[in-house]
Amino acid sequence: MHMNIRNLVFGASIALSSVAHAVAGEFASLPTSGNLRIEDFESFQIDSGPSNGANSYALPGFLTVLDQRVTEFEHEGETVGNFFDYVFSDSTGSLYFGSRLVLSTPEDEDDYFEINDLFRTGYAGVTDVSVAWAFVTDYDLWIYAAARTSAGFGEEDTLDLDSVGFRSDINWAEGNPQTALYLIKTDATSYKLLDGAVRLRQGGEEDEGDIVNISFAGFAPVTAPVPEPSAYALLLSGLALTGFMAKRRRS
Repeated sequence: MHMNIRNLVFGASIALSSVAHAVAGEFASLPTSGNLRIEDFESFQIDSGPSNGANSYALPGFLTVLDQRVTEFEHEGETVGNFFDYVFSDSTGSLYFGSRLVLSTPEDEDDYFEINDLFRTGYAGVTDVSVAWAFVTDYDLWIYAAARTSAGFGEEDTLDLDSVGFRSDINWAEGNPQTALYLIKTDATSYKLLDGAVRLRQGGEEDEGDIVNISFAGFAPVTAPVPEPSAYALLLSGLALTGFMAKRRRS
């Protein structure tokens, strides 16, 4: 079923490729209240440039690469895939964080590994978060759904401003061995390498066994710390004292 739908989207995108876009692409803003999860991401495919390799990205023309890294990840002692992590910027200096997941070809076709959710962490201080995707080949699976949550497949969505969760179905045996380039647009202007910034989750559906979580370092935005309530109280008392002293000097 996934292959048929993906081929339909791929064909439609080819048919539309000759249409000039007035803007660089459409990003979906992730809500922080009400229904948190945005679905039907066929609408949020953005224009991409040419591929420069099967394990590379189709870089949208309005973005510039600032940094990139590749992480090989394992499950039960065996390498099961590679995660491609990118930081891009646009002409305004705003940062975009890119994710691409490519599963390894298993030695035994019946011994496959699946990823249902891909989480990026470190967004608690980012007020403007939106997402989109771009693909290289017909085998690059798009985003099924996205939300600012750390809840995975089979769990109830709850707001987690620190996390951006992508729902998909990356599975070599089902013909979905890799993701498209998943993009997070932010209002951040600097970034860092953060331990645990990436988490991959297998939801334990069908006959796939227990729930699996794999975490490793990745790029994340650098944001201003959110003041604690005590800090607000101290600030207000300081302002009140300043106003009182100024009033005494005037009198």
